[in-house]
Amino acid sequence: MKQDLKTVIWKERKLLFSQRGGRKQVILTLLVPTAIFAVLFPWQEGSGYFESPLAIIASIFIPMLVVMLTIPESFAGERERHTLETLLASRLSDPDILFGKMIVSIVLALAIFLTAFVAAAVIANITDWTGQLMFYSPIVAIASITLSILVATISAAAGVLISLRSPTVREAQQTLMATIMFPVLLLGVVGTFVFTMDGLRETITSTMEKIDPIVLLSVVTIILVVVCYLLLRLAKRRFQRGRLINN
Repeated sequence: MKQDLKTVIWKERKLLFSQRGGRKQVILTLLVPTAIFAVLFPWQEGSGYFESPLAIIASIFIPMLVVMLTIPESFAGERERHTLETLLASRLSDPDILFGKMIVSIVLALAIFLTAFVAAAVIANITDWTGQLMFYSPIVAIASITLSILVATISAAAGVLISLRSPTVREAQQTLMATIMFPVLLLGVVGTFVFTMDGLRETITSTMEKIDPIVLLSVVTIILVVVCYLLLRLAKRRFQRGRLINN
């Protein structure tokens, strides 16, 4: 890893928890949702948790939440602290600044998700011990880890794009939350409506049962990789020092 990139990562990691109330805010905000997926659901489901879609949902929800909480600080925070001009005037290259800020949020999101992922397995085994250690099926484990990486990266790229233009961290957080959560909520509403229709529900269920999980995972992965690539390219293109300094 380049030294300049390491410098940006070290700076961002330090700032994330050194701001007043920063450590407390991160811990409290993430404690409840992480505990739900890492403790409550495994405790209720027992061994059934390993085959349920809850692990997949956790791989989407937890990284998304962590990134939405941390990435708005990237450039909007520098602007609030009046340190953005100093950072942009440094010898650090544009890619090192941009990706260094994103890496911290992505790594933190993955670390918290993997901790919850393992903790859930431990709780499920304790709750429903059969004398044999149980764990996620290979397809669930691969899908969960793959989705967590892609969701964290997509959220970070979208968050950087918003933070670049936001005057305050609060505004960046609100905009990012609305941008990411709206499609999720819309999908949830549509899904709820569809599954309340008996005929359509049976048709969708039977169709989904015929789809190979590996094929489905491959298709979803390809779509998310394309979205991730496009957002990263857009973030790299939008990161222009002259325009940011003038703003």
